[in-house]
Amino acid sequence: MMRMIEAVRPQRPDFIFMTGWDAVLVPMLLAGCQGGTHATSCFLPELTRAVYDLTMAGQLDEALGLQRKVLTLFDMVFAAGDFPEGVRLATSLRGFDFGAGRQPLTDRQRSAIAEASEQIDQQIKQVLAGLVGS
Repeated sequence: MMRMIEAVRPQRPDFIFMTGWDAVLVPMLLAGCQGGTHATSCFLPELTRAVYDLTMAGQLDEALGLQRKVLTLFDMVFAAGDFPEGVRLATSLRGFDFGAGRQPLTDRQRSAIAEASEQIDQQIKQVLAGLVGS
């Protein structure tokens, strides 16, 4: 990414660089990205916004602490089901019903999603409680 930014920015200083990988938001912001589009933002925009704000404010220890929470949730959600089903589950736990996906799910996939639901819900609530308390 740094090479791309260094190559493009002199030619196009108005060009905006975004990351799309939840797991590296802090490092990408430090490398010169201006933001990102992340699956985690679908169900915990408060978390990704806090990571962004802390990084931009130079509070890197705090930003990295929250980045680890992003990574934990990211891994849990993607382990729950093939994309986008895990994200659909996490988003529904926040009260947004996007309905069923068009791709049929196997019994194994439905079972994995159902099993992960409570764990993901608890992790989301824990993260939200920590954000409110900080």
